[in-house]
Order: sequence, then structure tokens, then C-alpha cells
Amino acid sequence: MRDKTEGVSEAECLQGTVFRSLNRKESTGLKHEFINRIDRRPSFTPSGIFTGIKPVFDIDFSRLDRVVKRAIAGIIYKELGDRLPDSFDIDVFSTSGLNNLTPLFEENLKSKIDELLREPYVYIGNESVFAFWRKYSGEDRYSSLWLLVFFQCTSFVGVVCPKEV
Repeated sequence: MRDKTEGVSEAECLQGTVFRSLNRKESTGLKHEFINRIDRRPSFTPSGIFTGIKPVFDIDFSRLDRVVKRAIAGIIYKELGDRLPDSFDIDVFSTSGLNNLTPLFEENLKSKIDELLREPYVYIGNESVFAFWRKYSGEDRYSSLWLLVFFQCTSFVGVVCPKEV
């Protein structure tokens, strides 16, 4: 977290709050999960030079996916004035987890994201903290493609579509 957000003052301010919250009595389970996800791994510069062994945090993407789903649902509520119906799903994927796509699916997704990036982006608060792009399909009121970027380094793709019957 620190490597990718170093120099982003908003992220640096949040780090103290996050670590203080782990000391609350109610955070015992989260604290144990956090500690169990810390590991040490080799670190390299972008050009491949070994810089030593550094502590790393293995991210629980399923937890983050739920946060991103709630963010999309909240933005839809704010923009459209009503909540997403139960007949719709929000599927979310971390872009760092999209390594195993078939070439055809990957190309299709890239073209959709390229098209999405031609749309103006929206940010909430400071644009270096949270920005998103979204495009509604026009097929119905809610179907849409989303790209959400946190701290200019962590991104998620979201798809809102009717549930399959």
C-alpha cells in the first residue's frame, strides 16, 4: 500500500487512521486477518534491479470487490434517484486480477475500456483519491460498464447487468 500511495497526502493521512482502527476491541478478527496476510518478498525496481526483501500485504480482493460493488450501487442511487433493483447484478474485477483471460475476451474488454475512457471521468473529493468512468448501455436504465480508480493506482472494472434467469 505504501509504495503505490507514497506521496499521495490523502493516502498517507489515512494510514494512521487504518492502523489505529486495528487496535479497537471490535477489530480483533480484522487484525488477525491483516497480520496473517503480511509476508516478505523480493523487491525490484521497474528496470529489474533487486532492492532487497520487503514486507508486503496480500490483498483480500473479495473484500475489496464488495466495497467496490457498494460504491457502484451508491453512485447509481445518487445519479438515478433509486436503488439498483434486485433483478440486477454488479460484477467487479480488480484489473490486477485479469491476467488469465482468453485473448479474445481480453481484447474485447480492452476495446470496451478504451471506449469507456473516451467518456469524461468523475471524481469524488480529490481526483487523486477516487475517480470513475461509467457508460450506460441504453438497453435499460441500469446496465452499464464501470472503471473505478483509487489513489491513481488501484483499479476495478464493474459490470451492471440483469441477473440471468
